[in-house]
Amino acid sequence: MLKICCIPFASPSNLRVTYLEDQFRNGCYIVGKGISLDRLIPSVFEDSSMPIVCINQSVHHIEEMNLTNPIYMLQTEGSLKDQCRPKKAAVLAAYVVHHYYSDYENIYIFNSGMFDLPSPNPYAVINALAMAKKFKAKIVNMIAFDCYTHDDIDYSKRYPRTSAPRTLRAQTAMIDRVIPGMNINWITPGVPVVIVDDIPEPSKHSPTEHHEHAPSESLESSIDTED
Repeated sequence: MLKICCIPFASPSNLRVTYLEDQFRNGCYIVGKGISLDRLIPSVFEDSSMPIVCINQSVHHIEEMNLTNPIYMLQTEGSLKDQCRPKKAAVLAAYVVHHYYSDYENIYIFNSGMFDLPSPNPYAVINALAMAKKFKAKIVNMIAFDCYTHDDIDYSKRYPRTSAPRTLRAQTAMIDRVIPGMNINWITPGVPVVIVDDIPEPSKHSPTEHHEHAPSESLESSIDTED
């Protein structure tokens, strides 16, 4: 069983880690901010029992859909401050950003080490994947991660692109090191689903093959930290 890090001011909601494990076990959706987010429609979320983890500002798009799924916003980047504050969704906040949500009732505070990552890992998508892996999610549906699926670094038109291309591709390299052993659907709205079952080899986006500037040694390597 996971144990929350010692936080002197933790409220009961910060300690319900077992509840999260139970909720994620059957699978989840993780939503990014790629350009295909602009084409995302509610019917993509076929299983209303699966929680949706929104990376940063993508929560605003998801909350507008009025879905019945449990919805979470996950943030690790301090530079975003409270731009990702949801209306109702629960917040999964890295310890370094939790103070932006000190007045928010439904918040879970974590550090990357809880999910077997080098701590702290700056990327929200890496923490989201590692969390799903730690919780033994049977299936993880990855939505609107266009840089990974199509090498498209454009963001949704709703949000300014805050990460350099090199940073986005560094995240892609890190994803390849987190996902072995996981069942993953890569869903790019408007494009057929790609099903990945326990990837045996790095993706075509391996930094040594296509992105000579992307770091390849450590999950902690980074240029800037926004997703």
